[in-house]
Amino acid sequence: MSDDDCKKKYKKYKKKYEDILNKQKQQHLQEQAQEQVQGLIDTDTISNVGNPIINMNVSAGGARTATPSAFRAFNFIQSIPVTTGPEVQVLFPEKEFDLNNEYDPALDAFIPKSDGIYSIIASIFFVPNDFNVDHYLGINIIVNDLDTLGGDDNFHGGGFNFVGNVVSCSIITKLKAGDRITVRAGASVSGNIEGPNISEFSRKDTSFSAARLA
Repeated sequence: MSDDDCKKKYKKYKKKYEDILNKQKQQHLQEQAQEQVQGLIDTDTISNVGNPIINMNVSAGGARTATPSAFRAFNFIQSIPVTTGPEVQVLFPEKEFDLNNEYDPALDAFIPKSDGIYSIIASIFFVPNDFNVDHYLGINIIVNDLDTLGGDDNFHGGGFNFVGNVVSCSIITKLKAGDRITVRAGASVSGNIEGPNISEFSRKDTSFSAARLA
């Protein structure tokens, strides 16, 4: 075989080899492209799982997270006289917080804006005029002018010097939007429900609070 024949044969095999390599390379690139496309499809599918349901809920006006409902109020500035007569409404003019603007300090009333189950707590700090006399002290949570829950205690006089008495009550109850919740108190001796004339620590004992649980 002449040199020219050998060269021709070599070129022929080289071209064939290059064609095979190019074909394999193109096949590999196609496989990579398909894997990338499939990966994008899978990712899009995963990222959109549940989206049609969510969109349907939004467009249909589904359940929304309710505004939190909670408040707490004190009486730091006004003494409230208590006699042996009818119960008096307790005043709580200072709001510590009111998340949904539901406590009216002008009425000293909590008026919820939505139906729900609420926890309500009230307490008073009472200073009798005569510390020598045994006496009874009571507090009531009132819903729409009806007694809902009361707390009371008996205190024994003795002539010794003490600051005063604390009584409280709490309840978990179902309320409707627009209900009016207030606090009343009474005692078997005259005295004052205090806030301004006692220590910073004790004055917070005259307080009124509520929070929606569900």
